Order: sequence, then C-alpha cells, then structure tokens
Amino acid sequence: MTQAYMTVAQACEHLHVSPDTLRRYARQGRISRVRISPRKLLYIRDEIDGLAKEGTYKIA
Repeated sequence: MTQAYMTVAQACEHLHVSPDTLRRYARQGRISRVRISPRKLLYIRDEIDGLAKEGTYKIA
C-alpha cells in the first residue's frame, strides 16, 4: 500500500496553521516529513489527519 502525502501548503490549510507551526510540529516529533529534494518537503497524510482529529494543536 502506498502512503499519501501532502505538500506544506496542503498540510497548513488542512490544520489551519502556518508553515512555521507545521515545522515546529515536525521538530517536536508530532508529525513526520519526507524531504524529496533540497527545497521540497512532504508530510504523511495519515499523520496530518490524525493531528487534526486529535484537536490538540495549541492556539496562541
């Protein structure tokens, strides 16, 4: 089975967060990212969906 991926823009829109917040989640280990080129990152869709369902992302 092939995993589905989301771009930074898609993941940000799905979670209603900024790219900085998305990067912070990745640094904290809350989501994984896959670098496909020096300037291109993708995020695993299932992890983004899981984070959205948790509703545990913090609003400043």
